[in-house]
Amino acid sequence: MQSKTVAVEFDIENYVEVADFYDLVKTGENAHLVAALTGCIEGIIVPGKENSFFTIAGLSKVKCRDSYLFLDIYRFVSKNRNMFNYIVDYFNLWHNNEYKVFSYDKYNKNDLINNFNELASLLIEERNIASLKNNEAVTEAYDIFNRSLSDLYMSSLK
Repeated sequence: MQSKTVAVEFDIENYVEVADFYDLVKTGENAHLVAALTGCIEGIIVPGKENSFFTIAGLSKVKCRDSYLFLDIYRFVSKNRNMFNYIVDYFNLWHNNEYKVFSYDKYNKNDLINNFNELASLLIEERNIASLKNNEAVTEAYDIFNRSLSDLYMSSLK
C-alpha cells in the first residue's frame, strides 16, 4: 500500500471570510476548543515564550498550572465564560464586516498566519512531550487539538 503525502496550510482567505464564530463550530465540535484555538490565532491569547504563562489581550498574565501550555489555555477558556464570550465577540466584530474599520489588511493577515504557525508548532511540541512522558491522556487530548486545528483552519494542497 502506498501512502500519499498531502501538504496543508492555513487557509487565511477562507478564515477571514467566516462571518460568525459559530460558523466555525461544526456539528459535534467543542465550542470552547474552537474559542481557545481562535483566541490564539487572533492574538487575543499569546502563549509565553518559556511556556509557563500566557497573556490575554496584552493586559493580563496567567500563570500555567502544569507543563502543557495549550492545555491550560483550553481549560481557562472552558471555565471562564467571560473569556469565551470575549473571543466570540472579538471574532464576530472583525469578521462580520459591519464596521469597515475592523477588517483584515495584509499586515493583519500576516499576523494571523504567524500566530497560526506558532500555535501549530506549540501543539506539536507539547504533544511530543506528552508522548515521550507516556502520558496517554494528554497525548490523546493533543491529538484532538491538532485534528481540530487542521479541520477548522487548514486546506489541502495537491
